[in-house]
Amino acid sequence: MPKLLPTGAAAFRVHLDQVTDTMRQTAQMLDVFNSATYDDKDGAKTRWNDTPTAFLILLRRAPDAGHIEFLNGERVPFHHGPFNYPLALALHRNAVRVPRYLVHQAMPNQPTWLGKNIQDAVLAVIHDDATCELIGSADAPPYLLEYRDETGLSHTRNAAPSLTSTLDPCDDWF
Repeated sequence: MPKLLPTGAAAFRVHLDQVTDTMRQTAQMLDVFNSATYDDKDGAKTRWNDTPTAFLILLRRAPDAGHIEFLNGERVPFHHGPFNYPLALALHRNAVRVPRYLVHQAMPNQPTWLGKNIQDAVLAVIHDDATCELIGSADAPPYLLEYRDETGLSHTRNAAPSLTSTLDPCDDWF
């Protein structure tokens, strides 16, 4: 006859089983168990991460006169009207996923046309010194972002962060 677990331990066991099932389903969707063996140096098929993310769209300069210029040199017109397929396609091509906590302070202040074409995105202008300025971030951000062609996007904690609260409703990790 199996031993019954105490109530608290039983609740933890149910939660563990749910998390395990979710991980197993994700692995099956990625076809980890049946795909050919290959060098998974980035960990794309074996990474498990449930950290909330957002899109960061890298620009050469701030949007002006109805055009947006991406880091890859592509220049696309935008308007304040409804969904624009060519713009949405260009935004997705030039977006990179980052942990949401890196950009959440700028998310509420993004242009309205951006939200109509891509969800959970923040625009960032790359300066000559490789620093990324988040559009819509009035205060000093808690993290400094840098983009270099050789290494990609990196971040460091800001030594002088803003004194305003940066708690995001999605910060439910604690």
